[in-house]
Amino acid sequence: MAYHLWALLVLACTCAGVFFSDIGVPIADSVAHAMDRIRLGDYVVAETELSSLALLAPENANIHLALGALAQIDGDVRRAIEHFLRALALEPSDGAHGNLGFAYFTLEDYQRAVGHLHAAVELNPERRHGQAHMLALTHHFLGDDVTAKEWFQLALAHAPQEPQVHFDYAVSLQAQGEAVQANEAYNRALALRPTFAAAWVNIASLHVLHGSIDTALRNFETTFGLSEPLTPELWLYATVNYAIALEMDGQISRAMRKLDAAHAMLRLQGAAKTPRYLAICEHKVRIWRATADWHDYERFATAFLHLTWQLELQAGLTSSMTAFTSLALPMHPSLRRAIAESTVRPLLRQEPLPPATPGTGRRRLHVGYLSYDFNNHPTAHLMEGLFRCHNASRVAVSVLSYGKDDNSSYRRVIRTLADQFVELASVGTHDAATRIRAAKLDILVDAQGHTLGHRHDIVAKQPAPIIINYLVFPGTLGAPYVDYLVADAQVAPPEHACQYMEKLMYMPHSYQVNYYAAPVTGHPRPQDRPFVFANFNKIEKLEPRVFGLWMQILRQIPRSELWLLTPPVEKTSNGTMHHLRREATAWGVLPSRLRFLPRVPKAAHLDRQADADLFLDTLVYGAHSTATDSVWGGLPVLTLAGDTFASRVGVSLSTNTNRTLMVVHSAKEYQDTAVLLARQRHLLPHIKEGMSTASLFMTQRYAHDLERLYTMAAEVYAMQASRSHLVLPPIN
Repeated sequence: MAYHLWALLVLACTCAGVFFSDIGVPIADSVAHAMDRIRLGDYVVAETELSSLALLAPENANIHLALGALAQIDGDVRRAIEHFLRALALEPSDGAHGNLGFAYFTLEDYQRAVGHLHAAVELNPERRHGQAHMLALTHHFLGDDVTAKEWFQLALAHAPQEPQVHFDYAVSLQAQGEAVQANEAYNRALALRPTFAAAWVNIASLHVLHGSIDTALRNFETTFGLSEPLTPELWLYATVNYAIALEMDGQISRAMRKLDAAHAMLRLQGAAKTPRYLAICEHKVRIWRATADWHDYERFATAFLHLTWQLELQAGLTSSMTAFTSLALPMHPSLRRAIAESTVRPLLRQEPLPPATPGTGRRRLHVGYLSYDFNNHPTAHLMEGLFRCHNASRVAVSVLSYGKDDNSSYRRVIRTLADQFVELASVGTHDAATRIRAAKLDILVDAQGHTLGHRHDIVAKQPAPIIINYLVFPGTLGAPYVDYLVADAQVAPPEHACQYMEKLMYMPHSYQVNYYAAPVTGHPRPQDRPFVFANFNKIEKLEPRVFGLWMQILRQIPRSELWLLTPPVEKTSNGTMHHLRREATAWGVLPSRLRFLPRVPKAAHLDRQADADLFLDTLVYGAHSTATDSVWGGLPVLTLAGDTFASRVGVSLSTNTNRTLMVVHSAKEYQDTAVLLARQRHLLPHIKEGMSTASLFMTQRYAHDLERLYTMAAEVYAMQASRSHLVLPPIN
């Protein structure tokens, strides 16, 4: 599940001011009088006087600075800029540059703003401390939080008792991935101003992001109890983030009420068709999918997708629908790619590291694997075998982890298998990228993509000469700096290449590495028991269409049942199971025919696979490691070939177990095949025979093939050739 927190950036521009040059008398006295009128709030009189002065002394830069200040006060920033530019042309000064910097900042034209602000400091170094806060903010919005950090530190040295500067510094640190330091800065802001509502909201959201839900909930409750009233905008941010915390705590009904309240607020403001409104839709769709609450899901999700295209993607804005959510919704593949591209577009503003130097022709390739999930997670379960089978004479392996250390056996084993294991969990984006660059990788493998916990901002720094999207995110990352996607001809046929920003690296067999340390023991089953269909995916991969197919299959096989996994969140599992049983009833199927299996350790889960008869794959986002678990455990998988990577993994797995007959191409064929196999059970032993010895599970060969592809990519880079698809032929 990918959480999409609203970033709260309440960045005040308290350091801005209006600056004037020295001018002569008597015009100076008249300008001073007009400025007094401005300070008293008598803007009409001030503008009349200054307009008259401009006729008398059109070459006086300070009159134009004052008129610009009046225009800015009036909210006419573009007219203010005209006056400031006129003043600058008449007399280059730190005042003209400083005011232009502030005006361009107001228009969010940060590139022009930073140029003028730096020019003001260069002309008058005494303004360095006074402009530090504004310069820090401008660099932050340009995505250059490294430079922003330097200016924030200068601003704090100048104004250590200013809570707003501490707050803005915390926002910048959080954007850099420096969560611990950001938390400290938020707390310093709160120590100086205990009723600082924005700081309470952001520190609560920071705890949500890092899984400290109890602390987050307490902080949100403090926020809503503050004596300092929340502005409508801040109330909206707080309410949405509070809803996310409630959702993660399993309080789904309360979370949905908060999201409904936020939507109601926006409708009252006439903002029902805005990115803020759509961001709340993202959360609602995710909750409904995770809890199988489908009463209004399809209509709402379709409208959300339409508005995402109409209001955001066509306007060049970042999609409120996350790239991860897009994998689970039916849509045209080009739209899914557009969502991914919009997701990374803000990262293109940040300054990447200097280009990596070409490879030195050393004997071993140095490959770094970057992920949050090097712990007790399916990613680590699969990749352990790859690390075991890498040829140490050909490849040096660095494991780059920014996830939690759960002290699991998987993490401990991977740590021992790597040539070096680098902990990046508490390291900021720039420093993490710098450490990766210092390791002198030839290839950086992103084994996270746009999934929960990702830190794609590190990848966007381009810390290695070659970057590869691998295994975890089944689709394009949409990033021009990601060179390749590891695929195979089944998950990404050549005719689908336009779906991907990356060039494709075709493995000769399956793209997915698989590793199982021991065979499944298996045990005899009663002959007279019902036929068991199963799907052990997460509930969020289910959707009304596939569930309807399953119910129609159960209706045709009266003596059958469907096995699913009990939802993982204890507080929501009963509600989710109730929703699915309600759906079964609506299809005319007894809810008792849905059986929810408890979650057990992986070995026990593999052993019970053979207790079922047929795994029914999901349609839009199919089973991946879940399907290979089933095949290894002796449970055949029936899959419907889709038109995307996420919906074609089952095709790859079936092809590489020589079970292409288990791949169907229509909903009717899917239903008919399931019914046929349930009625003619004698066919199943022939289908199961030899599945666990198929090429899908030849991990040593897989590692060798992947190393050959890595070598091909390195050779293309060394020749400074343009990227192209890489196809590795099989070796007999």
